[in-house]
Amino acid sequence: MKISDRLIDDLVLTAFKTSIENEEIGDSNSKKSSYFVSQLAKLFSDQFDKNALVQTTDRNGKKSSGEWLLDIVIVSKDEIRTSYKNRKSDIVKKIHWAIESEFSTSLNEFSKDFSKLLHIRSEAYLYVAGINQISEVTRNEYINAQTELAVELVSEQGIDKPFYLAFVPTPGKIYEHSSLWNSGYEQLSNWVKVVNLSSLVTKCT
Repeated sequence: MKISDRLIDDLVLTAFKTSIENEEIGDSNSKKSSYFVSQLAKLFSDQFDKNALVQTTDRNGKKSSGEWLLDIVIVSKDEIRTSYKNRKSDIVKKIHWAIESEFSTSLNEFSKDFSKLLHIRSEAYLYVAGINQISEVTRNEYINAQTELAVELVSEQGIDKPFYLAFVPTPGKIYEHSSLWNSGYEQLSNWVKVVNLSSLVTKCT
């Protein structure tokens, strides 16, 4: 499985662009975030030619089931059989990508969702964190602080697989009861940042 920092950055940015430019999703922040997750899953599934276990969301925000363990799990499956009535089914044999997301900037929400990744056995990991700080200075302070915390947690857990932390503008309402995404892709695209935690963990050890 070929992974590069540039590839992960492109996949996250493409999912964000597709989502923010979807004019049919409506004003629901929940639907917007779900649509982003669905688009990200499709991109990862297509790129790595594997199955995506995810709750899919269409352009209008209609959801269908499929989530397993995390927001997105990119997996390989094998068929299993039993002699009892010759039954057969598919079973997950390997997790290639474990992906979790949380657009809230709350430390409590980060703790709940990031900790899931720390206890999943996968070939690679991605955590998508929301950002909503209007000031570039404040935004960078938040990104740096969250990155330092994530590096510490991944290092403590001894995870030596590719581990990425992505920051994406939250679709939540920020000012004047308007979604931040209403600012448009051109204004927000440079907010998107993907950090390779693995390289930082290596430097710290």
